[in-house]
Amino acid sequence: MPATLFPPLSSEDGSALPAHLKSKFDQIKQIRDLQAKNNKDKENAMGSTRGANKDETVEPESMSSASAARDTSKTAIDNDMLEQQKIRLAAETAVAVESEISALARGVAELEELLARREKGEAVTVQIPTFPSVIPDNDDDDDNDDDDEGDDGDSAMDI
Repeated sequence: MPATLFPPLSSEDGSALPAHLKSKFDQIKQIRDLQAKNNKDKENAMGSTRGANKDETVEPESMSSASAARDTSKTAIDNDMLEQQKIRLAAETAVAVESEISALARGVAELEELLARREKGEAVTVQIPTFPSVIPDNDDDDDNDDDDEGDDGDSAMDI
């Protein structure tokens, strides 16, 4: 019978996204921001090199060009690495989103099934799991409780 009914649709911060999905989207956003910063730094380095080249002699110009080329190469490698991380995170996020959508779809199907049975006039019973007591009973001398017979750990509730 129903296993999940429905997962909660909001968290403490009011977001409908589960925390693990929100975290993955935040990581992708951070990578995107780092890539934008790297690109801006690259443009600034190229611009300052061009401005310096106009006023400098031949020798410092070649040194600043080499430095700019090295920085550009480092930025390209960093951006490639960030892009690979972003793609990996996007794939992981897609799988997690698909899993979340499947769980929600199962919950909706279970609720629709309960509603259909209720509309047909059938008695609808939902199994609500019970959890063991956190505080143990002090009835150590009474090990043969008669009220536990036939109890499978679940209680039923009619809707």
